[in-house]
Amino acid sequence: VEVFANEILPVLSGQIDLNDPDGEPITGCAHVACHGSARPGSFTLDLVDTPESNLERFACFVDLGRPQASQLLLCSTNDEGCAAYPHPGSARFTGPDDLNYQRILDYIRASRP
Repeated sequence: VEVFANEILPVLSGQIDLNDPDGEPITGCAHVACHGSARPGSFTLDLVDTPESNLERFACFVDLGRPQASQLLLCSTNDEGCAAYPHPGSARFTGPDDLNYQRILDYIRASRP
């Protein structure tokens, strides 16, 4: 949970952009209209909620057996494999070379039993 809170939530919330660490904060997934509390029924993040609760919701969109096939990664790149949960907005990550994508992928890989 600590790694999720310190390394993953800041990426998802837009507090940091590993591709441009000195740049302006970006709009993250936790924005109310995107995956904030105003969008129940899909992947949601609530920065007022506990990291444990956010991690629990995050885990529902992760495939530990095939981390790169995780809906969280496929949908955030607008991959065609995201048919089950089409991403309504623009791609959040540019693809597998995106440093934010890589951070999340590495976290998922490290989480495997």
